[in-house]
Amino acid sequence: MIGDFRPWLIREAGLANTLGLLSRGACVRAAAGASQRTGLAVTCHTGGGPAGLAAAKLFISSGGKPARFIVAHADGHGLERNREVADLGAWVSFD
Repeated sequence: MIGDFRPWLIREAGLANTLGLLSRGACVRAAAGASQRTGLAVTCHTGGGPAGLAAAKLFISSGGKPARFIVAHADGHGLERNREVADLGAWVSFD
C-alpha cells in the first residue's frame, strides 16, 4: 500500500506484434518478477495476432503464475488463439 493507494494491477505496456515481443521481452520478464514479488496480476495490452499468446508463454516461462496474466484487447486475436491463451491458465479480456 502506498499512502491511501493500494495497487491491484501491473500494466505491461503492450506489444504490437511478435517482433515487438522480441524487443520488449525484458518488460514481460520484469512484469513476471514484479508479479511474483507483489502477488499482483499483470495485464498486457497487445495488438492483434500472436503477440498475446507469445507474451503469456514468456510470462509463464519467466516464473509468473498463469492466473495472474491478462491478455487485453483480445477481441481481435481470434477464438482459437484466445483458447490457446486460456488453456495456459491465463485470462483473455475483450473490449
